[in-house]
Amino acid sequence: MLLMVLGGLLMTALAVSMDACWCGFALGGKQVRLHVRAGLSIGAWSFGLSLATALAGNMAQRIVPEGWMRIASGTLLCCVAIMAFREAWFRRRGQQASPCETRDVRPGEGAMVGVAVALDASLAALSLGALGVPIWLVASAMAVGHAGLVLLGNWIGLRSIGRLTGWYIWLPGVLLLTQAVRCWAG
Repeated sequence: MLLMVLGGLLMTALAVSMDACWCGFALGGKQVRLHVRAGLSIGAWSFGLSLATALAGNMAQRIVPEGWMRIASGTLLCCVAIMAFREAWFRRRGQQASPCETRDVRPGEGAMVGVAVALDASLAALSLGALGVPIWLVASAMAVGHAGLVLLGNWIGLRSIGRLTGWYIWLPGVLLLTQAVRCWAG
């Protein structure tokens, strides 16, 4: 049981952190370097938002019956998956899907990017908290995922000539939809 919870948490954290990877990649493709402190800022925002929403989900778990929480959690994850598929669709069509793709890094941008990429993580954290996953574990997984993947994406973007395309852009939506179905199934 614990292994399933940890596996689901890691898969969800990876899926909701991929937008941070793309954001870092887009900035790297414009030859804008993100320093470690920007990654830490993004991770801190992700931690704070995820902690707050996981706590709210955990409190709701005590009031709302478990069956309803599973349906609500699965529905929230499904909504985040739909947003990820929408972003992938716009990326595929060559449109800009994220505000961080059009700006240069300025002082305080780590905070703005952190909030932007952590919003979907906070929805996922709400549903994971409602399922009873420890809130500190949820927030930590989201923070590490966002901080690590934004820096990795930036590193790849700085070294690549063109943007990655193909199946990769659909992966976050597929992982989130898988988690939503797992929630609904119980």
